Amino acid sequence: MGLSDCRVSVPLSASEVITDAKRSGNPNPEDNAEWVAIVEARQPGDKLREVNCLAAISRGEYRDPYYFALFRDDVVVLKFHPVIID
Repeated sequence: MGLSDCRVSVPLSASEVITDAKRSGNPNPEDNAEWVAIVEARQPGDKLREVNCLAAISRGEYRDPYYFALFRDDVVVLKFHPVIID
């Protein structure tokens, strides 16, 4: 998957992703443009997974720290950042 320094979850359902985004403080994740793009792009066999690269950042390596990703053939196709940062 090319994310050796990151923790990648088991496949998740769309409802699990939305529930986690709400738990993270995003009141309407379904309306997020990144999420809408994932919903529109999903194909049979695609997987939704949580990607956590916070450990890589703590070692001084730049990574996108935390997101959900649409994987196709073990490659990240699209990302959804669930946390709102003002």
